[in-house]
Amino acid sequence: MAISQTIGVIGGSGQLGGVIIRSWLRDGCIAPEQLCIFIRTGNSSGLDQWNAIRLQHPMQLHFSQFLLGDISAD
Repeated sequence: MAISQTIGVIGGSGQLGGVIIRSWLRDGCIAPEQLCIFIRTGNSSGLDQWNAIRLQHPMQLHFSQFLLGDISAD
């Protein structure tokens, strides 16, 4: 079953987050354009083949935007 909403993952470049995200993408559960990953380290290794994934530093996360579903990379 494919996910039709945008998903924000906090800590998506860690070991557990990375495994979950890569399996979602590999299995076609979510499109790269639907992912916004908040990473602290700037390391997105393992996700480089999916260019459409949005990467942001956690300090750019505004909870009002997150709750309203607006997690654009602006």
